[in-house]
Amino acid sequence: MQKDSLESLLSRHYGSAAPIPTGLEERLLASVRLQAAESRQEQLAKAHLYQKRVSRRHAFKLFARETARVGFDAIGAGLDGLQVLEVALEAH
Repeated sequence: MQKDSLESLLSRHYGSAAPIPTGLEERLLASVRLQAAESRQEQLAKAHLYQKRVSRRHAFKLFARETARVGFDAIGAGLDGLQVLEVALEAH
């Protein structure tokens, strides 16, 4: 994959006469740093979770909570499908 500079990408997309937005590089760097920090935090949390002993009761609670969330998502998708079907039937 070719690594183009920011200027060449903007030039290719907007043309050579397009001005570069002010502060763009600083905003991009801040965004990349924020994503890196969030990724590090997530990795630390995962590492801590893997090292921590979990009781059966706590594990069951986590499992039940996630199962309920998936169930509610499925019910919501089913209701959305029924609503689409209802609208389609009313249109005819």
